[in-house]
Amino acid sequence: MEEKITTIYLVRHASIELKDGEAVEQNPPLNKKGLKQAYELAKQFQKSNLDINILITSSMKRATETAGIIGKLIRKKPLIFSEFNEFSRSIFERRFWKKKFWINYLRYRRSYKKFDELLKKNMGKTIIFVIHGNVIRGLMGRKLGLSFGQIKHFSYNNAHISRLTFKDKKLNTISYFNSETLF
Repeated sequence: MEEKITTIYLVRHASIELKDGEAVEQNPPLNKKGLKQAYELAKQFQKSNLDINILITSSMKRATETAGIIGKLIRKKPLIFSEFNEFSRSIFERRFWKKKFWINYLRYRRSYKKFDELLKKNMGKTIIFVIHGNVIRGLMGRKLGLSFGQIKHFSYNNAHISRLTFKDKKLNTISYFNSETLF
């Protein structure tokens, strides 16, 4: 039986308005720089001539806007899944006694369960996920078998991309790109 290769692109949404390193609102849209970054990401995917089967995004504004711009250029309508909404990086600090940890841990669990479900359902396809930094950290850390303590050291910039390939459901390769060097 031939193994199916699935290619996943994990794209962190483009830039938002920040003040003192924090988002200026709870569910912010892209800022001017973010709109430009999203368009550049879209052009890179368009130029690649990849056969993208599915475009997935979280339901948060910054991700849906980024995915919408990419979707226009590659002619794919984004599918929205709230399971990929952002959660706090506090889970990677393992402060189990705090209620905030457990709320975010449940969000983390929902994200990787939905990811695994979509991976299984779409073996052999190419999928773009436009999601959030902590969700990407969590998904990659889980696939690599890392602890939360190890995951907390990951850094993931806006509008950057990771390409993961899977043989059947097993992680095969990881490649990391910034938005200007995708292909």
